[in-house]
Formats: sequence, structure tokens, C-alpha cells
Amino acid sequence: DPDLDLPGLHTTVLPGPQPPEKFDLSLTLRETFDDAARPHGVRGQLGYATDLFEHGTVEAIAERFVRVLEAVTARPADPVDRVQVLSTGERERVLVEWNDTAR
Repeated sequence: DPDLDLPGLHTTVLPGPQPPEKFDLSLTLRETFDDAARPHGVRGQLGYATDLFEHGTVEAIAERFVRVLEAVTARPADPVDRVQVLSTGERERVLVEWNDTAR
């Protein structure tokens, strides 16, 4: 509990600004456990320097990472080159829209 216990006073620690990131981009993962101490999943945090990355860019990186994790855990025997990192829309943009040679 972040509240302070000072006689005669009610205090609460207020959230302050986020400290600056130590690295331009960092990913921290940790395993979680249920009440019986059995593995229960993985939690992660993606930190980034706001002067170098836009929020949407970091969200896209996180979505791609989750997509890769879901693919390799759903089909662990598949070769890595079969893992689709890009979404269907992203793949369409790269292969069709950005590759339009009709101009």
C-alpha cells in the first residue's frame, strides 16, 4: 500500500510523471503464477523514449510481438519462416500499395 502512516494525518502518494526511459526501446517480460504457484502466463511492459517513438509505432511493435508469440505457441513445430509478423492489412499495404509499379 503506497499510503503513508503518519499520526494525525491522512496521506496518499500521488502518481507523478513517468521517469524517462533508460533505453530508447525496452521490453520487460515476467512470468506470472496462480494462487497454487503454478505458471499462469507472462506479463510484459514495453517502454520507449517519447522523443524518438510515436505511441502508435510502439503499439504496432507490441501487436506484432504478440502475434508472433501466439503463432509460435499455437504451432511450435512450424518453421520460423512461416510466422506471419505483419497483419493482413499491413501485408497488403507492403506488397500491393507500396509496390504499385503502375505509376
